[in-house]
Amino acid sequence: MERDQFFSNLFSENNEQAQATRAQNQLAFEERIIKRVFFECGISVRSWGVFVKNCQEITGKQNLNFSWFNSSFRFPAFLCGHRFYGRQASRLKRASIKDIIAAPAKNNLLKMLLREVEKQELPETASFAFTFPVVQTMFCIHNMHELEDRGTRTLIRFRTENDIFCLESVRSFCNAVGNSWFD
Repeated sequence: MERDQFFSNLFSENNEQAQATRAQNQLAFEERIIKRVFFECGISVRSWGVFVKNCQEITGKQNLNFSWFNSSFRFPAFLCGHRFYGRQASRLKRASIKDIIAAPAKNNLLKMLLREVEKQELPETASFAFTFPVVQTMFCIHNMHELEDRGTRTLIRFRTENDIFCLESVRSFCNAVGNSWFD
């Protein structure tokens, strides 16, 4: 292999190793989100090993993942999400109040998030919670605008032509969901 080809492959974002790394990073992200959902919903898990074994039987992967979670529990929303990188991550970090509260038709941040939600292959009428980090806080955008507010939630509602979307922290969302979904 030539020197130029070696370094081209080494720093390429599209080579097999980079794709495998992104896939593993996504699985690690999904596991962290699932554990956070249990914690924030007030569910104490005594043995994660049972869940890992069950996940491996269902999905063939050792990491807890959204596919396993959504098929194993009656969580009121289809849980999904991912960590943003590059330009998208930079856009989230630099978002100002003006960017966040802009009208839905002109809100580029909302449009970016909804494009990512569309990539998730959700059932047509499913409720969803798309999770993503901004700096050190985990947020979600969801379509469960009818969740009960016990006075502890801080969220932003966006009304579009077809639906209402809410943007809030995962902690706030999980507190509203509660733990009745867990048997």
